[in-house]
Amino acid sequence: MSDDARPPHDEGRKRSLASFWTAFLLGGSLSLLAGAWGLKTLFAPRAGHVRQDRAALDEFIASLPPGDAVPDVESPRVAKSLHLFIAKPLGLKSGAAIDPLASPQLFSALFPGYPDSMRRDEGLWQDYFSREFGSKVASDRLGAAAPDGAAAFYSWIGCVDVFRRYGADVILLGASDTAQGVAPDLLAKLLRAGGVPALANARVLSCETPTMLPEVARDTAALLAGTGRRARWVVYGYSPGNSFTRAPEYDDILADKRATMLAYRENLTLGPLAAWDRPVVFPWTWNDLLPLRTDDSQVMLNLLQEDRAERSTRRAVKFDLRIPTEVAQSSQTLAAFTKGRRLPHPFLHDLADAGCGEFSDAARRLEDALEAMRGLGAATLLFVDPTTGLELSTAPACYARTERAMVARAPAAVVDAADAAEMGFDPTDFTYESPPESRRYWLNTTHVNKRGTEKLTRRVAADILRGEGR
Repeated sequence: MSDDARPPHDEGRKRSLASFWTAFLLGGSLSLLAGAWGLKTLFAPRAGHVRQDRAALDEFIASLPPGDAVPDVESPRVAKSLHLFIAKPLGLKSGAAIDPLASPQLFSALFPGYPDSMRRDEGLWQDYFSREFGSKVASDRLGAAAPDGAAAFYSWIGCVDVFRRYGADVILLGASDTAQGVAPDLLAKLLRAGGVPALANARVLSCETPTMLPEVARDTAALLAGTGRRARWVVYGYSPGNSFTRAPEYDDILADKRATMLAYRENLTLGPLAAWDRPVVFPWTWNDLLPLRTDDSQVMLNLLQEDRAERSTRRAVKFDLRIPTEVAQSSQTLAAFTKGRRLPHPFLHDLADAGCGEFSDAARRLEDALEAMRGLGAATLLFVDPTTGLELSTAPACYARTERAMVARAPAAVVDAADAAEMGFDPTDFTYESPPESRRYWLNTTHVNKRGTEKLTRRVAADILRGEGR
């Protein structure tokens, strides 16, 4: 690789790795690590599925442009310490280390519109990679190498580090529905072709996080506004299943997100002590959340679910429905197969069968989030994430109707309250073959595949350009 392509932070990576192991040992965490590894065998998937997963991952790596993947790195915690990201084909439990800081083209795909000087900013990435990882965002470039698309794992709270130093023209907020549905690199390309000079080289910044409740969106926007910088657009995807109602588990998730934001604020004032931030000292938790080529892909997720089950009345979460091969081939057969089926949703159980009065505070919570976004000096695009009918199958009949009517009245510059069918989505936009070429098909109730990502990204771009024309 040429000197121009590789940023001057290899030594920083080595120091980061050394400091990680020092902190790890000094922290006395070896017993915790051993305990976590001991639990992994409880959740190991069957060997045949693992072999299929690995074969599909190898094919994905081989399909990436030269220099994107770092195939010899097989642990996310090591990847993180080396300032590497993780790319994951949708439908697989495994991922591959990628190095956007050594590839200008890959960097531009994950951080479109940003200058090459940002790629070489060692101070920025030292901060960024000290944050918690776990969020993922769709990528048009990475998705070209996978049948159903691909996403890159990144730091939700680390987007504030980027914004503080380099700003943004378009900020993306929302839950995983939004992050998997809007590809920043494709959005930047569509805006560039839209003929608006101010968006000809738009910096598009992903700040989504799984289960971004309205309060989390509000607090994230406030944290971004606190940097003193301003954006041109904030795009907020309103998640139908996560945002409108208030479930018992709501407080736990909100507390987790706020703890992350509080840690970020405190980290800004710790100075040399910042090395003791939990994601740096204990990055093995992230390693269990997304193993690269191990047999323990569900360990941490299962542990987290069991922990929440002890603290709440949460029922089983079901986002994926296994579907027969012959059913997966058309929207008609999928619609017939899913008709009348009901899948439990973590926030949509035990709701009243009649009346939507219990959702009356949803409008206030949404307005509070939009008010915080206006603090960024930006126009706001509000849309409802497309979903299948299965996501709302256990909600009262009034739920979707009342939710969309509320969104349509929201005080945003551009409001898109269309449902999935009105947006042009059908069930095939939510299906996956997992692993690829396995003839095992799944229907995800909330997250779109590559076709769906292109549809939603194009609609978001059109909405922004429509707003620019007002």
